[in-house]
Amino acid sequence: MELLCGRHLVFSIAKLPFTNVCLNFGRRTSTATKKSGKTSRSLLPNGPDLGYFIGRTAFPAVNATSLDSATRVSPKVFFEIHGCQMNSSDAEVAWSVLRSAGYEKVDNPAQASAVLILTCAIRDSAEQKIWDRLEFYKRLRKRAVKGGLVAPKIGLLGCMAERLKEKIIDREQLVDLVAGPDSYRDLPQLLEKTASGQSAVNVLLSKEETYADILPVQLTDSSCTAFVSIQRGCDNFCSFCIVPFVVGSVGFFHTAPSSVCGLELLFSARQGAISTHSVPD
Repeated sequence: MELLCGRHLVFSIAKLPFTNVCLNFGRRTSTATKKSGKTSRSLLPNGPDLGYFIGRTAFPAVNATSLDSATRVSPKVFFEIHGCQMNSSDAEVAWSVLRSAGYEKVDNPAQASAVLILTCAIRDSAEQKIWDRLEFYKRLRKRAVKGGLVAPKIGLLGCMAERLKEKIIDREQLVDLVAGPDSYRDLPQLLEKTASGQSAVNVLLSKEETYADILPVQLTDSSCTAFVSIQRGCDNFCSFCIVPFVVGSVGFFHTAPSSVCGLELLFSARQGAISTHSVPD
């Protein structure tokens, strides 16, 4: 059965499995009766038209701020650690700073927007290993660009970064960021600078920086051990050791207060650590 609205055919009903069907099209109605098989039209009193219902329909408002936050992709960071236990401890400090800034940690450098390498400068062989890794990341970035992906930024942290400083940036442009042991709390700003295509360097040593107000966050949830830093720097200046030159002297502020050590121990225990290692630099 065909139902008409004005002069236009709206749709057809092959069979009516019900007794009566009443369709209201503004002021006219079409009534189909199964028994008679006839269609009649009758006028109805003036009532609300289609515009009335559209005007009363509540459409959800789109919040531009919430939409932007929902679609924004968090930057991702990958840590590669070389050298002594102090670098492992510093990596947890750096991760705590970056996590507070909205970063996510990944286990694959190909998925990262930033790769941070904790370096060692105690021997030449240790530095040569870092140069080899930088060549690897150079190839990784080339593959990313060829694949239409964004190449990750490469950052060098720790002793080697402090020793060579800007020279690392100038060598074949393998590195975008250089940060010394006392500049980890500036990592979010340094990485933001590299995002605009600039190089970022902060290798200033500080006699007051202890990261006492930053609680380290373990890089792996399954770890049952934790590092607690009790001192940064060294005053011995042994003839074979580079630590005083790349980490700085101890000074008064470079020794962590016992209250800070206790807080780090408690926080490490809550993260699942069942044993701790004190790490003097």
